[in-house]
Amino acid sequence: MKTAAKNLRGSLDIKKAVSAIIVFGIIVALVYVAVLYASSSDDDYQAVMIAVRGYLSEEQKIALQEQVIRYRPQTQDEEEMEITFLEFPASEGTESTVATSQLFNQLVQEIKTGNADLYFLDSYVYGLLGDETLFEDLSQLYPDAPGLSEKYRFKINGTDFGAVDSLKELPELYATLRSAASSAVNKNPVTIQRYEWQKQLLEKIVYAR
Repeated sequence: MKTAAKNLRGSLDIKKAVSAIIVFGIIVALVYVAVLYASSSDDDYQAVMIAVRGYLSEEQKIALQEQVIRYRPQTQDEEEMEITFLEFPASEGTESTVATSQLFNQLVQEIKTGNADLYFLDSYVYGLLGDETLFEDLSQLYPDAPGLSEKYRFKINGTDFGAVDSLKELPELYATLRSAASSAVNKNPVTIQRYEWQKQLLEKIVYAR
């Protein structure tokens, strides 16, 4: 009788332990999902950054926004998109130097940790960055692309994307894609998916004629 009672208590203890483990596992899973959601909730929109020296006219800004939207990949759900313009001072002087420094830091921060994977830069801003490895080698992605003369940037001038009248007035503009090795790209499944979407956007720009 005592042995049967002992066995019963032992069986109950085991069941309790198993139940506790299951409950603990569920709690851990819920916490993981909550953390993943919190970390990816700020990453679920598309971002494009355009940085040039001097000022873009309103017509040029509107044209660039419309062209980016025109070339975006077709998906089941319409992607929310944020397009940011950085206009670096063309003049010299202390105020211009300070403004340039602030804009440069904003651009670098975006490339390293932000949502934008696709960047449109002129030669001045591209030269300020001074590190081509921040970007993907486009000659590897699009080896047969017409007009691709440089490894890390694709010239927009003379393409279908740049054929809008107001954009023809731009001296030069290049499209670049953030390096796929960036920690900002590989942060979570949402950022990886976002990168693939923006890579498709660039591919449509590169091959459109």
